[in-house]
This record gives sequence, structure tokens and C-alpha cells, in this order.
Amino acid sequence: MPSGAGPHASRLVEIAMPAADNGFADYRAMIDRRTALAEALRPANKTALFEPLALSSVATVNVTFDGAGDSGQIEAVEYLGADGWPLEPTDFFVSLATPSQDGLTVEHNVHNLRDAVEAFVYDCLEQTHAGWEIDVGAYGTFKFDIGAGTIRLDYHERFEASEHHGHDL
Repeated sequence: MPSGAGPHASRLVEIAMPAADNGFADYRAMIDRRTALAEALRPANKTALFEPLALSSVATVNVTFDGAGDSGQIEAVEYLGADGWPLEPTDFFVSLATPSQDGLTVEHNVHNLRDAVEAFVYDCLEQTHAGWEIDVGAYGTFKFDIGAGTIRLDYHERFEASEHHGHDL
């Protein structure tokens, strides 16, 4: 018995480790494919949203969201005209393209305009800040400027902090 092996050294059995599988590597590749496809689809989806919003005389869309404790939601969607007053957009139907779960194909989903705005926002949150609703979560606002053709995301991530003080007195 080797020195320091202890009284149970004779009971030790060498266990052959299974060959490493590519489980995580395959999963990471799938996530990367899906992310790349989602980013490639975003400009067309943005155009699909902005056209009916412009036809509805919407100048700005403000979408607020909040999430924590493993759940999150859109809190409010505000549609504003060029004068800054709230308005109701026309109920167009919009087709948005989304990557399949494995990132190999594209799925097309038709939504009414209001649901399409929300679906687009949730997709953008997933692409830019996956897990935004986990633990203490995050909150923020998307601002769509229809005339400029831009979307601004102001994102605020919450975190918990711990401060330790040790004293020998």
C-alpha cells in the first residue's frame, strides 16, 4: 500500500472516464447559429414593423419592460403621433421572421401590429440581454423613432451587492 494511501487504498478502483461528448460544444454552436440568424433577420423585421406604424401616423413608440424573480413582462406600450399625443395605431397584420430553436430554419409568424411590436421587443431582449428576467432582473425602455428609422434600448440591470466588514476587537 502506498504511503499515505490510508486503510481503504485496496478498495480504490480505477474508473474509466467516458470519452468527452460534444454536448456543450453542440449546444454552444446551436446558440451561436440562432443568434447570428436572429441578427440577420432583425433589419427586415424592423422594416416590417416601421411601415405600418408610419402608415398609422405613429412617430414614436415607447415600450417599457420589467423583470425579476424568473418572470418578466412588457409593462406598457405607448404610441405617439408627431405632436406627442397618444394615438391608436391601425390594426395591420405583420409577418415577423424568427429563427427556429436550432437556428437552422426561419419561421414566419403573423401578428396584429400591437402583438408584433411586443414580439419584436421580446426577441430583441433575448438577443441583447438573455436572462434579463432572472434573479433581481432588469428594467428599461425601447424607443422607436419611426421617422429616423431607429430603435434605442435603455437597459438597467439590477444586481445584489454584499459588503463585508470583519473586525478583531
